[in-house]
Amino acid sequence: MKRFILAATVLAVAACASGSSGGWSASTWNGLAPQNVYGGGYQFYAAPAEGQGFKLKFTVKTDGNFGIASGGAPTDEELAEAAKAAAPEGCVVASVERTPDGGALADYDCGESDAMISKVSTYLMFTGEAAEALALYTEVFPESESSLREGPVYMADWRLAGHDVMLVDSPPVHDFTFTPSTSLFVDFDDAAAMDAAFTKLSEGGRVMMPLDNYGFSQRFGWIEDRFGVSWQLNLA
Repeated sequence: MKRFILAATVLAVAACASGSSGGWSASTWNGLAPQNVYGGGYQFYAAPAEGQGFKLKFTVKTDGNFGIASGGAPTDEELAEAAKAAAPEGCVVASVERTPDGGALADYDCGESDAMISKVSTYLMFTGEAAEALALYTEVFPESESSLREGPVYMADWRLAGHDVMLVDSPPVHDFTFTPSTSLFVDFDDAAAMDAAFTKLSEGGRVMMPLDNYGFSQRFGWIEDRFGVSWQLNLA
């Protein structure tokens, strides 16, 4: 049985500056800096905890500023709900215990697994334009996160809505390049945001399917950006 530890506290966490949304898995946090996770009406501060899976500090999000609106400590029910909302994908809460500092520890049961895979990422290989592409993608999607790896070859990690993409510059020039048969498919909840992304990504590129109602989607567009990367944008 795999277990992860959730350390909860009612203290405000001023260091939380960036955010990501949606579910997460244990492998998602390997090697990442502390950041926010939003979900289930709660806001969490998450960071890898060496030797014990993962440690998360959280407060019940009631006043928009990591504060408890009532001014008191969260109830057992609130801690239990927060622990449930913070559970890694595929894990369930085994127990929640209060700690002397006023926080709590949640023990997760993540089942038995012999899998040796920690993460799967989309790999985009450029020839000298990876940095320029990353600049465009972070401009189009300001909520995304990126970091550079050290090494003789330019390599960056980019995350959008929980999906990991690697951007790499290949020193040799190859006979192959990107193909529309492989795309980044992005679902939007907001039509205006989708239209803005479509406009920016298509500049200098190619529109294969303009934004329209195609029956299978009320609003959909397919483009190839100026670097050759294919994008399918869909209004969910």
